[in-house]
Formats: sequence, structure tokens, C-alpha cells
Amino acid sequence: MGLRVVTADHHPMYLMGLNSILASEGHFVEESCSGANEAVEAVRRRMPDIAIVNLHLENDSSGMEVARVINTEILPTRLILLVAQQKERETVEAMAAGIQGIITKEMAPEEILECIRTVHEGQTWLGRSTAIRAVEHLLKAQVFEKSLTRREIDLVRMVTRGHRNKEIADILCISEGTVKVHLHNIYKKLRVDGRIGLLQYWCSPVAHYHTMMW
Repeated sequence: MGLRVVTADHHPMYLMGLNSILASEGHFVEESCSGANEAVEAVRRRMPDIAIVNLHLENDSSGMEVARVINTEILPTRLILLVAQQKERETVEAMAAGIQGIITKEMAPEEILECIRTVHEGQTWLGRSTAIRAVEHLLKAQVFEKSLTRREIDLVRMVTRGHRNKEIADILCISEGTVKVHLHNIYKKLRVDGRIGLLQYWCSPVAHYHTMMW
């Protein structure tokens, strides 16, 4: 059964091509828009399953504005962001805004349709390499706010990669006792209870993201 979709792009030719791809899969494009305000109203009025919105829209408006409305008003529509080229900063902003998918204008039709299916199933579709860098950026920002030192950040990263205390000590050329002291300080700064608490804290911003490879 086809999905109900709202699309938004300020380039009419691309919008026409995107709508054609959607129609080929049996999806019904309920409304096509060129600006953020128009897209927001379309989502409110139509309550589509999916909205595919360009990051940059008419009159310098942004697809992020649509995401904010969907989240604030708790609308059921899942949002896919359309970008010319995926960048780390845009991926970070999209993740923070609760956007479930990111596609680029150079993607093949079958990839776009796979993204739509994945997002509709409740998962998230992000470019793997860019998403990993974006997650790292989010986590660095998070620990920076907690005043972790560079050595402590390195230590946390090793813990999240599964290294035990002795392995960390060998890699950093320090004693296992020093590793334990660093970890104690990290637990205290982040207010977590041990290694499991640290892993949960470190992964929490992206726990619900099931990154898909393109």
C-alpha cells in the first residue's frame, strides 16, 4: 500500500522528478510546496505518513523549520531531509531536530525509496560515514560541557570501543591504577555509576538511531 507524502523543494524540475519516483512506487503525493511555511501548513492539514523537505527552501526558509513544528506539535508525520550534499554539520542539526532520514539529490531512485521504507518502519536512514562523524561531534560537545580533559575523552572513547582497563593502560602507556583514577574522575564529572552508566550516557543521544549504509 502506498504512503501519503508531502514534498517540498524550491526547484520545480527536481520536485517533479521526486514526485515521479514516489508515484512509481505507488506513493500518493498529497501536496508539493516550495517554502517552509507552505510545507508546514500542508503537513498540518494533510497529516501525511512522510514529508520530504529540502534543507534550503524558497525565500531563505529551511526544512529545519518544518522539523521544529512537527516535533513541537507532536505530529505523526516522519520527516526526511533533502540536501544537495550531506555534511557533518547538517547531519548533527538533523539528528538534534529529530529528523528520521537524510537523502541527497545525487541518490538513485531505489535508494530514495529504500530510505522512505526504512523511515516509515520507524528506523533512521543516515549516511554511515557522515553519521559516525556527526555522532562523534555530538558526543565531544556533550563531554566538553562536562569539562572532561583530552585524556579523559580519549579514555571514554576507548571504553565505548570495548577496551578493558589493562588494554587502555597499555595503549596509553600508563598504569592500570592511573586508568582507574581517570575513570573515577570521569564517573564523577558525568554523574554516572560505573562503566555501564558511562556507556549508557555516551550512547544516549543516538540510541534510537539505526544507521543505514548507503
